[in-house]
Amino acid sequence: MNGLSRLWAGNIYGTNTGNVFVELDSGEQDGLKGLIRIQDHLFGLALYDVSGKFDGKTLTLRGQAKQGPDGIELGEVEIAGTLTENGQIRGRWSSTLGTGGTFILHPHDQDQTPPKQGPSPERLHTAVREIGAVRLYADDVKHLIQFMASDFGHQTVTVSFRERRTETNMYAVDFLTDIERLGEQRYLRLFIQEPDLFGVSKLVVIELNADGENQIRVQGAQESWVTGKAESLLAHMKGFEKPLATSVRKFGLNVNGLMLLFVVALIPDLDFWGRIAFLAAVVAIATVIVQLHKRLIPNTAVYLSPRKPSAIARAWPTTLSWGLAFTSALVAALAYGLIKGEIPTPW
Repeated sequence: MNGLSRLWAGNIYGTNTGNVFVELDSGEQDGLKGLIRIQDHLFGLALYDVSGKFDGKTLTLRGQAKQGPDGIELGEVEIAGTLTENGQIRGRWSSTLGTGGTFILHPHDQDQTPPKQGPSPERLHTAVREIGAVRLYADDVKHLIQFMASDFGHQTVTVSFRERRTETNMYAVDFLTDIERLGEQRYLRLFIQEPDLFGVSKLVVIELNADGENQIRVQGAQESWVTGKAESLLAHMKGFEKPLATSVRKFGLNVNGLMLLFVVALIPDLDFWGRIAFLAAVVAIATVIVQLHKRLIPNTAVYLSPRKPSAIARAWPTTLSWGLAFTSALVAALAYGLIKGEIPTPW
């Protein structure tokens, strides 16, 4: 095999993106034969039997699928790549279906020592930023996709959303074409990646989940880019945050709440045990209200239809939030009256 490693792993980019694992063996007349496993990010696993040659610098392979996802058409593939100074193989791939793109492979033979040529990454940097409760409309999502992809050349964003209890993945161009029919969404995930320095991938993930956490994740070999991209995306998302819902979800019973409890504990109109009882009642009420707030008021609301929701639909989360706050005050007042004896007990 002219010193070529037998096992390779890497990524493909282009019309399809995913992880790839290649096994090569010697074939007839100094040729090569092997198996390629591709885990496509959208369509799943496909296996290809391939054959070709390596002339010491260039690897060429051609083959056809032997296994693939149900209902997915797979064509014959052609691969041409060049061995680089640091031991990688980089090149282009194409298929008879018209799909194509680039790829990068790294040697993965277990007994192979790492190549000494060329630079290697000292570390992989990851930045995670938490986002508060947000509300977005179709134009906001379009601008977010554009802003997210601004540092990624020709790579496209992959969009994930939930439809009829099933998670659907689409390229951004298809998603934006189909956006008007999708209505209101409570889950949205945006993902993009491309090769970075030293053969690793840089990527950005924005995940918005009404029932979970809203989060930005940026990863890459350059710390300055990772930090800058994460902070710029966080600043961009701040414009869509809802302060009250964010505060309740993020802090719950915060410092102001603790100060209120301290004041409650010092109410002079109640005796010691009355203060303890009222303090316990206030803590219980606050806990219930926070949980109701998290359950009833969505952490994420994405409106994708061309018509914005009515004023009532837009206002109900805020109205409900203030309603819960008013209810908590009313219940606390009733508890105070019962403990002090100003309100007769029903028993």
